[in-house]
Amino acid sequence: MSPEQRNTLLIAAGLAVIVLAALFWPRVRERLEPRLESAWVAIETGEEGVARVGAATLAAGAPFRLHAVLAARDGAGALYYTEAPRLEIDGAEVPAERLRRWDRSRLARVRWFTVEGFTPYLEAESAAALGEFRFEELFRADWPATWSIEGSLVPRHGVQRAGPDGIVPDFGTQRFHVRIELFEREESLTPAERFRSPGAAELMGEGPEPATVVAALPGAAAIPSRVFGLTQLEPAPDAPPEVAAGIAALAARGLAFSRRELLAETVRAAGADPATLPWRLVDVAAGGLAWGGEVAPGDLVQSGERTVVLARDAGLPGRLDPADLALDFARGAKLLPLAAIFTGDGGLRLEWAPLGER
Repeated sequence: MSPEQRNTLLIAAGLAVIVLAALFWPRVRERLEPRLESAWVAIETGEEGVARVGAATLAAGAPFRLHAVLAARDGAGALYYTEAPRLEIDGAEVPAERLRRWDRSRLARVRWFTVEGFTPYLEAESAAALGEFRFEELFRADWPATWSIEGSLVPRHGVQRAGPDGIVPDFGTQRFHVRIELFEREESLTPAERFRSPGAAELMGEGPEPATVVAALPGAAAIPSRVFGLTQLEPAPDAPPEVAAGIAALAARGLAFSRRELLAETVRAAGADPATLPWRLVDVAAGGLAWGGEVAPGDLVQSGERTVVLARDAGLPGRLDPADLALDFARGAKLLPLAAIFTGDGGLRLEWAPLGER
């Protein structure tokens, strides 16, 4: 072999090594990176800039952010890929040097879901029918596909959205789920790996529950406002006793609610007896009662078997009138003006019982 041929072969071999290195280096590098383990959702509230994995309790209308977290492990221990400025897990803050933004070779796509009951309302006539109640992970295509997003309590199920007479409530319970999918390249159709935060299966079974935000109105309206976003479960008129017991067990876990028991719990929490409430007939259309001095959020208003909880003064300032908002629990929780709830022949001559603080 001549020197020229030898040099040509060496050059060709060198080029081949460079090409192979370029092709396989991303995979080699991926194997050298920290080992990916699990996905989580962290909730950031207030102004301290700390995102916490778990549950958060807020006042109605308080803003919050959701952060996707991808847990990994290297020789020094656990580390976390996230855009959260600070991260707390199990009550301990993660050191800043163990937080990283995603900087690896694979393309990461983040998909957000809410974890909701499969229907806003279910009437169960048997234990078997109640057993059909389940949670679903609902993809939120209306949310940004980014590592950090503004949080929202609005459920995807349409029945609990505001109707033509209602508004979207800024309180209630919502659970969140995230999926982080890793792709070898932009044009890949299927992910090389997928990581899921706790979701519907964990909520109904064993294991860590999904990230949960509970936002409530103040005072006596707190308990009924928390159930917005949950499924209303009611026993059918001829249902056996075990159906009511099963519904009560789900309600005790914060997974669903029943109207009658919810209202009774609201009354008892205010220190009153449901059997001896001081009901008084009032003409709401006349605007005779004053908010603050006489009427307060958490008070009850009823006509016949329809009982609602007063929420906010939204009409004539300072007076109880038909435009004021109430929490209604007729086939799913809704926030509606009194005029949209009580539309029968009785007009707006309603019974009122004080519960809220004045």
